[in-house]
Amino acid sequence: MQAFPKSAGKRRVSTEGGIYPRWRRDGRELYYVTLDNRLVAVPIQPSADGTPTAGQPSTLFQTNMIIGGNVGPTGVLSKAQYAVSSDGRFVIPVRGDDTSSTPVNLVLNWPAALKK
Repeated sequence: MQAFPKSAGKRRVSTEGGIYPRWRRDGRELYYVTLDNRLVAVPIQPSADGTPTAGQPSTLFQTNMIIGGNVGPTGVLSKAQYAVSSDGRFVIPVRGDDTSSTPVNLVLNWPAALKK
């Protein structure tokens, strides 16, 4: 973590490593995913001089995300793996269960079908 726009040095937030960091809308919490698929929250407190201070990381829940599933052909992360909504909930894509998959029907040229 590093203050912006004034660079006051970097501070480690994760104790075990992590990927896909996201901020809560008010900046008072930072979320990330551990390499074993846990979603972790770290409380962030500003100090008197404006330098943020990270609290202790705590696991919120185990996810079922596909780690590394958003890496494009150039090796760069192409899309966010999850999002934090304004009410503090999470939007997380998950792997489907291959044994109970639901078919998807794709209708092409549907305006023509309406005319019949």
